[in-house]
Amino acid sequence: MSSEACGVRGRIRRIAPLALFTHCNSHVLHLSVAAACRLTSQFLGQVLEKYGSTSRKEKLKGLCKTQWVERHECYETFYEFYEYVCISLEAIVDDESHPHVYSSLSFTWDRETKTKAQGLLANLKTFGFISTFLITKNSLGTLKPIAAKLQKKDQDVLPAYSMIDDTIKAVARVRSNIEEECHEWFEDASRLADKSQCQESLGGRNIGTMHLA
Repeated sequence: MSSEACGVRGRIRRIAPLALFTHCNSHVLHLSVAAACRLTSQFLGQVLEKYGSTSRKEKLKGLCKTQWVERHECYETFYEFYEYVCISLEAIVDDESHPHVYSSLSFTWDRETKTKAQGLLANLKTFGFISTFLITKNSLGTLKPIAAKLQKKDQDVLPAYSMIDDTIKAVARVRSNIEEECHEWFEDASRLADKSQCQESLGGRNIGTMHLA
């Protein structure tokens, strides 16, 4: 690791002070993507921190702080259980909305938890969040294979650059066919919005009345 105190970086620096330190290929990719998706990851992190970290409940897979790109599974899991996350938050806000959730429980949530759950739910059930989340998930899907391969200990520079070029070409293919890709993502977002009873609107305008070029 790169710790100055007890990591490999610190040990090498003590022997060779002029040695050049560089991040591994996978970590550079991680830093770039994490910076580009900071807002989405912060909001998703809030949901996971509040409702996915307790040992008394089933956990949602969290974001990896050191190799964020490699934890694309977090987005896939959140996508799969999106409807149930909304139901859970609704049950916290109003215990009468989903009485079956409390069939075997005999406690009430405190006011602070209900307030936070209501705020998270309000964001989750906006079409803007759903669209942004799906775009992030699908975009990271392109990077998922290369993230694991760049982490190999025996990875050479030339094959690494070749894989990066292949990934860039894959992204370029998506961009060249962006209308069809966006149509599929929009249909997916509409399905999620329907499950959560979210109105399909952006910027206060109903998407059903908009002409999408």
